[in-house]
Amino acid sequence: MYGLVLTILRSLVTKMKGIEAWNQICEAAEISEAKDGFMDHHYYNEEILYQIGGAASNILGLPLSDILEAFGKHFFETIKVSGHSNMVRTLGHNFYGFLMNLDTLHDHLAITYTQMQAPSFRCEKTECGLRLYYYSKRKGLESIVIGILKAVASDFFSLDIEVTAEPADVIMKKLPYSTVFTIEVQESSKDENYLDRLHGTKPIEEEIEILPAVDSETFDGEYPFFLKDFTSRDEL
Repeated sequence: MYGLVLTILRSLVTKMKGIEAWNQICEAAEISEAKDGFMDHHYYNEEILYQIGGAASNILGLPLSDILEAFGKHFFETIKVSGHSNMVRTLGHNFYGFLMNLDTLHDHLAITYTQMQAPSFRCEKTECGLRLYYYSKRKGLESIVIGILKAVASDFFSLDIEVTAEPADVIMKKLPYSTVFTIEVQESSKDENYLDRLHGTKPIEEEIEILPAVDSETFDGEYPFFLKDFTSRDEL
């Protein structure tokens, strides 16, 4: 996995407990690379994340699932302020649309992070929530996804959600670990428009009318490649 992930984990621990706690965790996990910091674009052995996670749980006295969920939230916050906010926001006008485009986002990021082995997602609507299918080559990282889901729902769509996870029945050949997340909106977020933010129940014409006009230069800089590719194919 790329060093960026480990750098963000270091940021979380130092924010929570300080640099001394991070140094103790790395010493307990026997991670020599951590002394000089991780290089964001360098690919590291994935076992490092599991070693640090286990050591952090022991030293901080917290369940590993709580640490991973906090990491998921912190990961989202870090990516959001690192210059990728506009790209991430264009994934969808509602939470369902956002989740449906996660694989496309990963395809885009793979252009830069060529060794990235991203999970895959499938989403479907329920009456008052969502069901998200998650397929990964890595075991035991579901709590990271839960943290990211809660952060995205709250920040982008003003939705406080509850997320439960259970093993999925269907697996992919190259992504053997599968989970289904049941996403439900908390009562505190159920105002008269919450289904619009969750499912996108407004007619598309209403959404188009409120979008500001942009020139071609702004469009090229702000909107993701898959949207531009779509429009180009449509013109042929």
